[in-house]
Amino acid sequence: MIDLSKLSYVQSPTCGYTSTEAITWTGLQTTFMKQDTQNPSMITISTSDKSKAAGSPYTLTYQRVLTVTSAGQTGTTVFRNAASDKLTFQVTVTDPCVTATINAPTLTSISVQNGKTVT
Repeated sequence: MIDLSKLSYVQSPTCGYTSTEAITWTGLQTTFMKQDTQNPSMITISTSDKSKAAGSPYTLTYQRVLTVTSAGQTGTTVFRNAASDKLTFQVTVTDPCVTATINAPTLTSISVQNGKTVT
């Protein structure tokens, strides 16, 4: 899970302006990367398909467009589309079975039932 919701806009000084934001993710592999509907700044990455590890790393870009509308004055300011407004990073999907060590089992006791056979 990747949660970027802590990257929030704080109005300083507090002037009573309303603000709205639009969140965009690019690079999401929609078969196993899902944007949260309640928190659009969060994505969940989950797959049991080992072939997804072969496509790693995946480059994702997070962009938030912020619109601030003044209260009482006319005008709207939109902050967006600058390189600094985008966060680009890579996600690596790994196959945990590749590096797993499977130890030989150790038997600590054996029981035999009268009349039973084992092959």
